[in-house]
Amino acid sequence: MTYGFLESFYTKARKEGIIFIPYDLNRKPEVRTVTDKNVSSSETFVEVFEPVIGRKVEISADLIVLATGIVPALTGDLVESYGGSLDDDGFFREAESKWRPVDSLTEGVFACGITLSPRSVSESIATAQAAAQRANRILSKQWLYSGKMVAEVRHSLCSLCLRCIDACPYGARTLELELNQVLVNPARCQGCGACAAVCPNSASVLSGCSDQAMMEVIDSAIFG
Repeated sequence: MTYGFLESFYTKARKEGIIFIPYDLNRKPEVRTVTDKNVSSSETFVEVFEPVIGRKVEISADLIVLATGIVPALTGDLVESYGGSLDDDGFFREAESKWRPVDSLTEGVFACGITLSPRSVSESIATAQAAAQRANRILSKQWLYSGKMVAEVRHSLCSLCLRCIDACPYGARTLELELNQVLVNPARCQGCGACAAVCPNSASVLSGCSDQAMMEVIDSAIFG
């Protein structure tokens, strides 16, 4: 299976006369070997269902080469310990495929190579260089500045229902048992507002975003 610009190799192979036969797991190709005892030789055949013509075909093969597909091997516990997450296929979930392709949703966590998805050696090297550069952006500074939009907690209104902790996709909120308060890590907070949306007491707010300001934005979007 090819993807992206590598599809050109598939097209070139078809033009050269190479035939590709797809199959599903319910109808896997069958390989059998016939041995001729008189001449001490054997012949290998591959039998597979050809979906285009709708029938089984038998191929006399000079050589059979088996290729192993790339499958994810990341464990959920390992990824979660770094504040990351897995996508639907089990690979490392990037923050944004185009603008932040090697970043995790958690600031300071990066991935590269086939951790992200099946890819070629050159692509793996490119993502490794990108991850190193993104990490250097943090390591080269003495202080790590948070974004302008950071969540805050009004502790006098907080009932410790912990809904905001479950809703935060960046793992930026924790329950401090000694203080009996929900605290926000400003380095992790991306200002998405998910915590404010689920808080039943309006205890979770975004700095610089009052309810009145949000209502005006909604009115402007709806009524122009």
